[in-house]
Amino acid sequence: MKKSGKPDKQIFEIALNKFGAGKESVIMIGNSIDTDIAGAGASGIKTVWLNRNNNIHCEHTIKPDYIIKNLKELVSLL
Repeated sequence: MKKSGKPDKQIFEIALNKFGAGKESVIMIGNSIDTDIAGAGASGIKTVWLNRNNNIHCEHTIKPDYIIKNLKELVSLL
């Protein structure tokens, strides 16, 4: 069996299947554009980039659906 990990979209699909969740009912919150956001976004899952250090993201081709600086900001998104 092939091992998968982020950003391989298969790992996100495995998690969705395991919990019986649809892509429209979940959101991925991650601090890494290259693994968390890229993988979830490729799977069709809404993404939230936890950008605590105010990193510049415009140079990335990967675009999160939302950007927050701390977890307290999640309340307004949910």
